[in-house]
Amino acid sequence: MKPDQFSGRKKWKGLFLLIVPVVLGAAGFLVMSLWNAILPELTGLKAISFWQAVGLFVLCKILFGNFRGPGGGTPGRMGFGPGSAWERMRNATPEEREAIREEWRRRCRK
Repeated sequence: MKPDQFSGRKKWKGLFLLIVPVVLGAAGFLVMSLWNAILPELTGLKAISFWQAVGLFVLCKILFGNFRGPGGGTPGRMGFGPGSAWERMRNATPEEREAIREEWRRRCRK
């Protein structure tokens, strides 16, 4: 490995270590602000602290999503990427397309 490659990695690592706490702090502040502005009046729940909001944010990301952003980092699951439903339909023969349509019709009638 060249010395300049190592220094580039070191910069990214330093930037990553700076960005993660800032994003986590901003998300915690947003969750805390929204929770404290809406839920105590609406439902009678208690207000939460900043650290409770950060914990709630992390818990929700673990349970309901991940940290890869929209789409979850799984190509083809949604959208128009390789392996998506649109791509499969585009590459299917007319007979395969009709079979897929019939399957969709059958499932939607239930």
